[in-house]
Amino acid sequence: VVVDTLDSLLKRYPLGGKSDRIWVGIAEMVDAYASDYLEQLGLSNSKSVLKQRIMTFSYDCRGPARILAQEMTEAQAITSC
Repeated sequence: VVVDTLDSLLKRYPLGGKSDRIWVGIAEMVDAYASDYLEQLGLSNSKSVLKQRIMTFSYDCRGPARILAQEMTEAQAITSC
């Protein structure tokens, strides 16, 4: 029943619009607590899809930190590092 509800929510709130937060929340929870259902829900590559479609800005700080963002300037990234 829970998987059907999640599937319905993912269809109602697809990635790429005002509903991104809902999609990301579902993907994170399924990945963390029910990874056996990732493929069934179409989330097996959710992290790479999120990076490609939404988190398009990437900046490597000195050291181990890396910034991923929807929108950010290089100057903002440098300040954040």
